[in-house]
Amino acid sequence: TASFFGIQEAFIYDTLKQIKKIKDYKFIQSNIYAINDLIMGVVGMFGAAIAAIISMRFVFGLSILPIIAALFVCFSFKEPKHEKQLYEKNYFKHVKDTLLFTAKHKDIRLIISLSAILGSFVFATYFFYQVYFQGLGISLKHIGIIYAVMFAFSAIGAKLYHYVENRLKYKWTAVFTVGAAGLFLLLTSLTKTWWGIPLALMVWLTSVGFKNTFVTDYINKHVESHHRATVLSINNMSGNVFFVIISPIFGIIADTSNVRNVFLVMSIVLFVYLGYLFWYFRKK
Repeated sequence: TASFFGIQEAFIYDTLKQIKKIKDYKFIQSNIYAINDLIMGVVGMFGAAIAAIISMRFVFGLSILPIIAALFVCFSFKEPKHEKQLYEKNYFKHVKDTLLFTAKHKDIRLIISLSAILGSFVFATYFFYQVYFQGLGISLKHIGIIYAVMFAFSAIGAKLYHYVENRLKYKWTAVFTVGAAGLFLLLTSLTKTWWGIPLALMVWLTSVGFKNTFVTDYINKHVESHHRATVLSINNMSGNVFFVIISPIFGIIADTSNVRNVFLVMSIVLFVYLGYLFWYFRKK
């Protein structure tokens, strides 16, 4: 994943820039995220069924086929012309310069922190939701279906991002994305009935697809091609590091109390961060 994240978004943005269709980036990228999430939901549901009927090893073997097909698709890509002029022999100097650029850019730092916190929390719910749903009395076979619906919700959110951001603009899109996640996590933490299912799914509807497109769109617009893919990789690396830090903490909370308290802690942190966003945007 370290070699994958950040590359595709920069490639799409630079390609659209070359063919003078940069205004379509949000629409195209949000559609890509939507298709990706929808396929993950469908494949996950069928993969679980195949694993239950045959074996998990067979599922892994079956996964090789689309990977090989994707490899041939990659060979069909054409590098944007203006990117070829930016090749550097000193890779480590390039990484150092990009890190310094990121550290000095206040708005980029804000976007990366938003992505790390919100992205890590939502990714953690992927694992904790199963425990939560089981606590509500949902069987494992039905949880697989709920997860498929969850990814469909994420796909809908990604699809809607283009229209929502055009109306709310950058500032209020950030506020909405963080605030909605905090609100629905809080409501989920307080719910012990099946009503917790749609509340939990709303976190993915309003956050996952929204967050991904919002972050990549902002970075692509405000970072020059020379640093773009590396900044996007730094963004994803920061999220991974933050997830490594919070995972054991959330695990201890879930083991010593219950999983709903994990969602409560997430919501509190997000509301604190929401307050920081209002403070940060106070002069913008």
